[in-house]
Amino acid sequence: NTGAGKVSLLCRRVFRLGVALGGVPPTLPLPTGVKALADKRAGPAVMEGTQAFCGEPELFLESHSFAPDAVFNYDETHLVQRGGNMTTLRVETAEKDRSNVRSTRDSTVASLLPFVSASGAVFLSVYVLKGNFGEDGSGPVSFTLEQAPRTSRRAWPRFYCWTETGCLDGPSFRAVIDLFADDWRTRNPGREALLFEDHMGAHRQPDTIAAALEKGVYLFSFPPNTSHINQPLDESPFGGLKRDAATGNEQGILDALVSGTSVRDTLLSAAYVAERRTLTPQSIVGAFRRCALWPFNASAMLARVGANVGLVPPGDTVPSKARSAAAAVLLGAQQRVDATRRRS
Repeated sequence: NTGAGKVSLLCRRVFRLGVALGGVPPTLPLPTGVKALADKRAGPAVMEGTQAFCGEPELFLESHSFAPDAVFNYDETHLVQRGGNMTTLRVETAEKDRSNVRSTRDSTVASLLPFVSASGAVFLSVYVLKGNFGEDGSGPVSFTLEQAPRTSRRAWPRFYCWTETGCLDGPSFRAVIDLFADDWRTRNPGREALLFEDHMGAHRQPDTIAAALEKGVYLFSFPPNTSHINQPLDESPFGGLKRDAATGNEQGILDALVSGTSVRDTLLSAAYVAERRTLTPQSIVGAFRRCALWPFNASAMLARVGANVGLVPPGDTVPSKARSAAAAVLLGAQQRVDATRRRS
């Protein structure tokens, strides 16, 4: 309650004092415990990156044509186990063979990487589990992608693997892209695929991009700090997935505690069910259209990014002025929400 408000008031008073004395406004060092937070998601740099990005697909689509089922978006989302409103403490004697229940609050259990197409179908999904490979931190490890058994013919292929962090790195992501390209050529011989991804470093390795190009798979990366605006998976599918996974996880923990079974696999089981419920054709197709990614619309994408970062041109008409004013209000509200979340 005494940090940001007093610092801002102090800066304004010193600024006015410097101007009154006729000098250059001084640059104040920040007090101890306060750091400057750079707003990377708002500003002209984001718009410039979006404009550069929009020119690349427009030029590329002049000589290439893709059906909606050949346009994909893929992204990782963390499956995090958090503590709820109810806290359960189980105390057991040391003589029991079964290990005591341990809390994994705010710990990343795994990551989910789905490949969804603009036609609304899920091509495949990969679960990246977190595992430890040896106590000394070194040893020969063979990275493999294992396919999970299908529960029905309508279920899309699901794969799983292990990494030390529960997230994909450069080599493991290369294996996933090779898997997608091989599976795509098997199901659609002679056809090319267009993939949109975020600006993560592991997704932009030159050898991975070159290997995908040789197999007819084209990778396009969103500009930095815009994937939360332009990426269909971040628009609504991931929001519903995390909500249903959290609800199912809490219910699974209650059922396991009542029945006396292990609670270790409740989150993955809940995520498996939530993935099937939320990654529906309606939500995926709607997200692609609202993000203006497919059908690709550069002007709509630029307007969407500008509205999110508060850089809407004012214009001369009443509706344009209203949109500009609303964008400024929304941007200020979002910044306050982000600041509150960081404090919490």
